[in-house]
Amino acid sequence: MRLTGKLTKVEGQRVTVELDDKPDVLRLRQLSNHKRPSVQVDVEDGRNIS
Repeated sequence: MRLTGKLTKVEGQRVTVELDDKPDVLRLRQLSNHKRPSVQVDVEDGRNIS
């Protein structure tokens, strides 16, 4: 499941993301087998390399 949004805060090892859309919590629970899901965060830097 892909969730997209904006990175709003980084404090120590805690990252806060404001999502673009409300997630389907039921589907998220099903995919994570009712356990705490793991995530990976890819940060786009927006630079153009020439």
